[in-house]
Formats: sequence, C-alpha cells, structure tokens
Amino acid sequence: EINLERTPISSIADEFISGKAGEALVKMRELFLHGSG
Repeated sequence: EINLERTPISSIADEFISGKAGEALVKMRELFLHGSG
C-alpha cells in the first residue's frame, strides 16, 4: 500500500526514476562523482 500523505516524495521519486529523468539523474550523478574525484 502507498500512503501519499505519509511518503509523497517516494511516489514522486518512483515516477521520476521510471521515466527518462531517472536515467539523466543517474548520469549526472556519475559525472559529479567521477568529476570531483
């Protein structure tokens, strides 16, 4: 069961990750990690 009132961020994150936006965030994260290192 999903409690929107309790964890709205989780549902939003799921929709974000399931879309292409998730892939973009992952790539950006890798660039930041490798770039700063």
